[in-house]
Amino acid sequence: MTLRGVFHALPPGVFGSRIRTRADLADFVAGRHAIAATAQLALADAGDALAALCGRLDLHDALGVQPLTIPGTTDARYLPARRLPALAERIDAVAPGALAKAISQRSPAAGDHPATDKGQLARQFLQLKRFMRDCATHQCEVLFARHGEGNGAPPA
Repeated sequence: MTLRGVFHALPPGVFGSRIRTRADLADFVAGRHAIAATAQLALADAGDALAALCGRLDLHDALGVQPLTIPGTTDARYLPARRLPALAERIDAVAPGALAKAISQRSPAAGDHPATDKGQLARQFLQLKRFMRDCATHQCEVLFARHGEGNGAPPA
């Protein structure tokens, strides 16, 4: 099954106040909630390759730190705004050479699919880098949700 991942930037202060229940979370990630994401980063194929790459770069928390159960998703994680500035700095500190080296060290045992396009993986990481920097600047919280094909995923 192809997984599609979407990073959602939540406006400051809405998580826990205006978005409280699993139903609220499900409506939010489906785009049906009154609160809209301030930004989104959709990954066409969010298999485990990006997570494995972040792990090799010692950025394990880049895909979120608190697991959530959201109806209509296969996996969801939350990243509070207070952690974003430090994470954005660590992501920004990844030099192009270190990124290339980490991409070349792919391991199928670590979740990397051997057919993963190295260029696409690098682009996804750079998009993630920009997204996290913008979220840190605007003090947003981040919700990462993975959707299976036809599993309530919002349009790309």
